[in-house]
Amino acid sequence: MPYKIREDIATADVAFEAEGATFEDMCASAAEALTSVMIKPETLKEKTQREFFVKGATPEKLLFNLLNEIIYLKDAELLVFKTFSLKRDGTTLHCTAKGDKLDYTKQTHGVDVKAVTYHMFQVRHENDKWKTFVILDI
Repeated sequence: MPYKIREDIATADVAFEAEGATFEDMCASAAEALTSVMIKPETLKEKTQREFFVKGATPEKLLFNLLNEIIYLKDAELLVFKTFSLKRDGTTLHCTAKGDKLDYTKQTHGVDVKAVTYHMFQVRHENDKWKTFVILDI
């Protein structure tokens, strides 16, 4: 049976860039970018605070694990976060996130993010800034 790949019909990924003066600032910017793909931040209240940590041997692994933990909390506990306070301690990244439960009647939702991908994923420190490029699987 003949077929034709139609790349113009469905998009399975969303890409973003984020930066910050420190590694923690860049991670917070990336987390905010992730949230903005899933929900309009201005429609999200800060009613709930959650503290968690992720581990990773490299800056790339720390950011990757942070973003996937945020996705996990959205899927497992229906929590989405608006603000993030982060502190790196070697191979551990501590996060205090503020947000709310998913509520389709009060929030404007975007797309459901399934995972962070390694495709073109990068974290770099250049010109006194931390920068990242991330592709999300939706």
